Amino acid sequence: MADSSFLPPDLADHAQAIASGLGVSPAIHPVDYIFRWHYDDANDTDKAAAVRTYFEGGRHTAEIVARLLDGFLNTSRPFTMLEFASGYGRITRHWKAVLPQADVDACDVHGDAVAFLARMGCRACPSSAVPEELALKRRYDVVFALSFFTHMPRATWARWLGALARRMVPGGIMVFTTHGVPSLKEMGVSRLEKDGFWFHSFSEQKDLSTDAYGATATTFDFVYRQLIAHGLDLRHFREGGMGYQDLYVVTSRRETGEVREIPRSR
Repeated sequence: MADSSFLPPDLADHAQAIASGLGVSPAIHPVDYIFRWHYDDANDTDKAAAVRTYFEGGRHTAEIVARLLDGFLNTSRPFTMLEFASGYGRITRHWKAVLPQADVDACDVHGDAVAFLARMGCRACPSSAVPEELALKRRYDVVFALSFFTHMPRATWARWLGALARRMVPGGIMVFTTHGVPSLKEMGVSRLEKDGFWFHSFSEQKDLSTDAYGATATTFDFVYRQLIAHGLDLRHFREGGMGYQDLYVVTSRRETGEVREIPRSR
């Protein structure tokens, strides 16, 4: 297995100690783009902190999701969950500890990430470059997509929303994040297109075409229009609810046809 042995011995030991304390695998894939984003930062010489951030940041995110889900379903009973665009397991490895009743499938477009997760003991399956070709064997009580719509171009953004919505069971929940207003300054974006969409052909994932995977920002109004168009009901919205990303929780439109109006002020 590719693991943290690619690190200098002292940092590999550091990774082992942190992971052990969290009860998760210490394995880090050497091309894990999230880990590399922190570890290879030339302006940050504290590599031990980068290792700690990788593990503890993954746990923190998993705990945020767990608390959020508690408001929508009984997480003490078994339920199914799809972690879409899971990458190399920064969050995936924490589900057993944080949501022990969750039956989780991780899904990613990188074949080596799927294989790595499987070797780490996680159930993993391949994604697709085309939304309509996403082939999964089941539907889920929860679909979770962190930092996925933050990268999709206009041509596939709404199509992926529909593809993931179709993976929910009746009454299921989808949780996803976007780059909204809090992200614009961080991204150096001063103006979006008239409909509230912005895309830049740049990505830290060098193996993916930047025409299909870049940096995306969207306003609340843009996202809300897409939800309505796909028959989805917005149940929760928090600006900057996941770091500097906006957080959405949606379900299929209820049979009454009711559309919940989410207050714009938080």
